[in-house]
Amino acid sequence: LSLSTNRPELEFRFAVLNTDEINAFAAPGGYIFVTRGALLKMRDEAELAGVLAHEIGHVVEKHAVRELNIRGTDDSAASGLAHVIGGSTDAARAAFSQAVDQAMDILFKNGYKREDETQADKDAVLFCALSGYDPSGLVRYFERINGAKGKQTEVLDKTHPPYETRIAWLKDTITKEGIDPGGYKTNKDRFMESMKQLK
Repeated sequence: LSLSTNRPELEFRFAVLNTDEINAFAAPGGYIFVTRGALLKMRDEAELAGVLAHEIGHVVEKHAVRELNIRGTDDSAASGLAHVIGGSTDAARAAFSQAVDQAMDILFKNGYKREDETQADKDAVLFCALSGYDPSGLVRYFERINGAKGKQTEVLDKTHPPYETRIAWLKDTITKEGIDPGGYKTNKDRFMESMKQLK
């Protein structure tokens, strides 16, 4: 997926968070997290690819970097944070603390801007298609978790647009790009075999 973006030079790191909450996060520097609760709701690799591709989209489009106004000598999030962390003054430590607080607000309280979520969903369709995964996997996943609203989806529901809206964006992008989802892989059996380790 990451090699199918327009920024293949970025290095991504992926991790599973051991919580029943249904969610996924993208943090500056290419860190992508998906919860065990989210994985247990998925039925195939295409659905996982859709979720990861959405988060990759946030990183590629620099949504958190722009929101946090992170700047560095080489215009990268890593160099900007390194500069702040490396500072030994009280002002530098306060700036870093404020940046962390703002990042936590984006991830867990306020979410990204609506236009950023739209862009990340569109990116997900394209990244999945380019890497050979069924781009409608994210549609199927959203339809499933839309019916499972409750404590598990509380943060996701609060920080993202309604599922119906996002499903419409995804279907519209698939149609406009002329993508035939039937010609792409889902790898359902391989996914279900891998998931046995989480249960």
